[in-house]
Amino acid sequence: MLKQKTPIKRGISQLKRTGFKRKEMSRKNDGEKQCRPITIANPAIFRLPQCVDTRSNSVERATRRENSALREFARNQPCLLMVPGHCTNDRGTTVGCHSNWSIHGKGKSRKADDHYIVWGCIGCHSWLDQGDAGQHEKMAVFEEALVRQVAQYKKALKCSSLTKRFQQAVKWALEELASDRRLEDLEASAIGLGLLTPMHLPEGFKSPFRSRPPAA
Repeated sequence: MLKQKTPIKRGISQLKRTGFKRKEMSRKNDGEKQCRPITIANPAIFRLPQCVDTRSNSVERATRRENSALREFARNQPCLLMVPGHCTNDRGTTVGCHSNWSIHGKGKSRKADDHYIVWGCIGCHSWLDQGDAGQHEKMAVFEEALVRQVAQYKKALKCSSLTKRFQQAVKWALEELASDRRLEDLEASAIGLGLLTPMHLPEGFKSPFRSRPPAA
């Protein structure tokens, strides 16, 4: 066995520690450090953050204008779309065909407003919704049918046998078209096509209102 000749003294470490030498930092300039001006291309990135409203801002959509009596009035009426090669002339299948364009209130999962319907048979209705024709062609056919529709509404108001419910529905449709500033143009087109008779004043008619003097 190996024996230690000299006993270890307590409290005195046999190992010596050597301290680390600190490297002196090299300074190019012993004087005060000067700041160089910085050119910022976009100062907006240094603006303070603003409070962000985390509440969901829901866009309010205009309420769809509906009239169930007007849709019911379209049943058993003559087809006004009259698409060549598709029209069946079957009044038993006629319904109010809604417009498929956003200018008439059409949207995602939302039908157009009810005053933008035209009477159409099953063949024309299918062509309008699922036909292969282009949108411009369909739009032109629908606008022509809308002119005929206004003419039919005007004629219906002169019919004495029309029920009060349908009378109010037709008046509602014309009022809504007038509020959209479409009625005058549609009536003018109907008169131009000979579908409506323009109102002529009788000869010798005198207005009950006094004419205003010309402005100075």
